[in-house]
Parts: sequence; structure tokens; C-alpha cells
Amino acid sequence: MAEREEVERLAKLSAEEKGKELLKKQQEEIEKRERAIAQRQLELKAIDLLQGRKLPIEFKEYIIGDDETMTLERIDKFQKLFQETIQKEIDARLKGKIPHSSGEPVDKELGKQFAEGRNIGPKKVDLWEVSSMYI
Repeated sequence: MAEREEVERLAKLSAEEKGKELLKKQQEEIEKRERAIAQRQLELKAIDLLQGRKLPIEFKEYIIGDDETMTLERIDKFQKLFQETIQKEIDARLKGKIPHSSGEPVDKELGKQFAEGRNIGPKKVDLWEVSSMYI
């Protein structure tokens, strides 16, 4: 329907006006292609930057800005937030209590605690000592 109206409108125009319309449409198409190319180049640049910083490229659509400068700023912010989030999760997972069996405070090294625990345990019976007691 819109195409039919456009054809009728163009039919009413003079040759010079038709030429101007055609030129205008061609310029719009060229600009559209140039924007698409620029967007694709920006996307590739963002992927390169993310890979270079060892960040997941799955986030590229969220960090691509209007130009390279804005994209770079967004990557910097994203990297900072991403690393902080990872560090918080690592810290949360590493938080834990050192296992100990006695009521002593956990201010000693873990190895020292294990050694002392083994020394406190039951004494081994020396069979030579037992047999010499009965001889």
C-alpha cells in the first residue's frame, strides 16, 4: 500500500524532482550502510578489548557505546565491577573456620594444632615393655 502511494507520488513529480528524490534515497542508503559498518567495527573492537583483558565477550552488547571512547569507558567500568564481584565471591568462599577439636582458641598454625592433637591422643603400647614386665 505504501509502495503504491510512493509510486503515484513519484509519477506526479518532474524529472528534476525525481532525480533529487532518487539521490536523497541513495544517500540515505549509503549512510545506513556506513552506520552498520561502523557499528560492526565497534563491536569487533569491543571483542578485541574484552579478550585482551580476559573478560567474557558475552557482555559485549552491554558495553558497546556510541563511539570507541564511550565503549572503552564502559569496558573500564565493567572490568572494575567484574573484578570486585569476583573478589567478593572468592573472599566469601574462603571465609571459614579452621577445624579444631579442643576448646583452645584457634590462634596457632594449623599444622601445629594437628601435631599437638596427635600427641594428646592415646599412647601406643610397646609390646617389649609389656613382655618384659611378665618375665
